[in-house]
Amino acid sequence: MREYQNLIFLLDKNTGIVIYNTVGKKINQLKTDANNFGFFGEELYFLQEGKVVFFDLYTEKIRLVDVGEGKFVLVTDERILLVKENGRVALFEFNGKDSPD
Repeated sequence: MREYQNLIFLLDKNTGIVIYNTVGKKINQLKTDANNFGFFGEELYFLQEGKVVFFDLYTEKIRLVDVGEGKFVLVTDERILLVKENGRVALFEFNGKDSPD
C-alpha cells in the first residue's frame, strides 16, 4: 500500500492495483500481475509482459515502453533499471518519453 498525490494505492495479487481517494472511495482498478509499482511525475508505472506501463493518474492515458522481460523495474528521470529473472540488471537511457535510448 502506498500514498501519492492524495490517493491510496493498494497492490492486490488477485485483482491488480486498486486506487482509492483519501476517504476510501474506490476510483480505479488496473488489472495486472505486477510485483511492484512506482511513480514518475503524475504517472503510476509497473512492469507487465516486458513493457513498462505508465498510467497517467489524471487523464488515465496509458503509454508503454518496451524493455523486455524482468521481475522488477525502477524509473528515474534519466534511466530505466530492469532487474531480470536471473538477477542481471539492464540499464536503459530514458528521457521521459515513449522509448528508451
